[in-house]
Parts: sequence; structure tokens; C-alpha cells
Amino acid sequence: MKADEIYHEEVPFTFIKYLIFLEAALAVLFLVLFFVQTFGGPIGERPAPDWVYLIVAAVMAGITVFLYRMRVMTIGITPQAVNISLGMFRRSVPFEVIESIHTDSGPGIKYGGWGVRVFRDKKGWVLAYNTFGRPRVVLGLGRGRFGRFVFSTRNPDEVINIVERYKGG
Repeated sequence: MKADEIYHEEVPFTFIKYLIFLEAALAVLFLVLFFVQTFGGPIGERPAPDWVYLIVAAVMAGITVFLYRMRVMTIGITPQAVNISLGMFRRSVPFEVIESIHTDSGPGIKYGGWGVRVFRDKKGWVLAYNTFGRPRVVLGLGRGRFGRFVFSTRNPDEVINIVERYKGG
């Protein structure tokens, strides 16, 4: 929690742990295949070059690290803005651009799934930081590239109360 934060929350993205495990297992598998083929002979009748297994293992390891960093979404509200981060993706929304705020507890799939999503609907462009199984807060924005910014939270009522208090002042 930063010194000037009024509100701080960490929302776990629990579903992603299964993807992390899968990607890590694939990285290990391709690394094992690399060593088996390098030191034990070709795998199959038409083996891939050794470097292919090594590159695929490295890519899978990189994806594992990327997903590991996205396992927790952080919400921080300061007197100036609402700040959200999910892994390397960060967004700060100043109070002066927030025109409306409400909750949305419908299915997360309507935002295109879970994670960081950008899409266009009938009302314009939407940026969503969405985690599985959590209610969401929808900020209607007065200016900028996105008309709405949506994010998951454990405490939507508390977030709404704080934003409404600070966006008017």
C-alpha cells in the first residue's frame, strides 16, 4: 500500500494458476525432449531439430513467467485517481474524467473473457480488467480512448462510495 492511498485491494486471479501449471509443465516437457534428443538420439522417424525443442521450452517458460506476474490484480485509490494493475498492465483513471459509476455482477464472459480485454460494443470502446468470479465496477469516462473502464473487485460498494466521494471534490 502506498502512503497516499485511501483504498488498497489485491484481487487474486485464481483461475490463472492452472494455466501457469500447464505452461510450466510444457516448458519442462520440451526441455526434457531437447535433452533426450541431444544426448540419446533422434525422437521418432522424422525428428525436429534440437534447437526447436529448446526454443519451444524457452517460449513456454516465458509465458509461465508472464502468467505468474498476472496472478494478482491490485486496486489502489488515491485522492487523485483510481489505479489498477494486472501484471505489466497498468491503468490510472483520474477522478475528473469519471462521469458515472455502477456495479456489474453479470457474467464476465460479456467482456470477452478474463484478463485484460479491449472491445467495442454498442456504447463504444471498453477496457476491462476482469478476474474470474468477482463482481465488477464500471466507470463511465468523459474523455479518452475508452468510454468505459471495467474492473473486478471484492468490495464493489466500498469502491463506489470512495469514488463518488472523491470525484465530486
